[in-house]
Amino acid sequence: MFIELINEMSSKKDSLKYNIKVTKDFPPEIVVTEKKDSISDGVRYFNGSLADDYGLSKLTFIYTLKSKTSKVVIPITSGTHTSFSYAFDFRRENISMDDDIIYFFEIYDNDGVNGPKVTRSEQFTYHVPSLDEVNELRDQKQETIRDNLQSLLQKSKQFEKDIEKLKKDIINDNTNEWSKQNQIQQLKAQRESLENELQSLQMQLSESLDEKSQLTEIDKDLIEKQDLIQELLNQVMDDELKKLLDRLQDLIKNETDNSELDSKVSKLETKSQDMQKQLDRSLEILKKMQVNEKHYMIYFSRNLGLREKFCIFLVASS
Repeated sequence: MFIELINEMSSKKDSLKYNIKVTKDFPPEIVVTEKKDSISDGVRYFNGSLADDYGLSKLTFIYTLKSKTSKVVIPITSGTHTSFSYAFDFRRENISMDDDIIYFFEIYDNDGVNGPKVTRSEQFTYHVPSLDEVNELRDQKQETIRDNLQSLLQKSKQFEKDIEKLKKDIINDNTNEWSKQNQIQQLKAQRESLENELQSLQMQLSESLDEKSQLTEIDKDLIEKQDLIQELLNQVMDDELKKLLDRLQDLIKNETDNSELDSKVSKLETKSQDMQKQLDRSLEILKKMQVNEKHYMIYFSRNLGLREKFCIFLVASS
């Protein structure tokens, strides 16, 4: 568009010409990424970036459950570019099995003339599993814990065999010092590996216990059994095993007589056997506990109210 100035009092025209260009006000832009909580599936974390050519005014989080739509206004900083972080816990909602929750964000610009323009983000969906899906999920988690415990037990048996070999080599004067020291180093590495795997297993059990802690009174027996397993596992690995290996290494290095060496190895052997017994007992209790839990699942499945409470909690916490 060109504008030419004219003076009403004169026939002369202004030699200057003005060009006016109108820039269209574009709608705002939004990009959102979603992340599930590693422990509680019902919790979602969001990070997003917002932009507009003139300015932003409002950000809302919108979700629909059972045909009811709810909105949450999220505070944002003013300007043309900004980012945001947001978390939402769907466990606070009145969810039921097999529900689908649809949710997204909307960003508004600051157009005061024609009214704010709005842009919707990508649409997300949270599906609440059915009873069969919940049972399958629980079976998978239980199987993983059981397999990890069995693996730990097998490694502890190998650890004991390696201790027995060291004991024979100490008695055998023909075995050189380097070989003995190397065996102890390997035992140390095995002990450290066992300790790391044990800590990982205890974390899995602890997460599972957190789920069960809010169940109905009928499940208190399961909680007690899992508490017992945690107690047993706490006794599996202690500093004494590490100290015995360190002491053995010093004794071999200083060429101590075999009688003292044999005494320390015997203690080490006893500690290893105790470790196996604790793991074996933990595994047996775990198997019984998981059988009992299956029975409880059947009980809950016959009672709709309890079933909903039980399963929805497991879904939200898993």
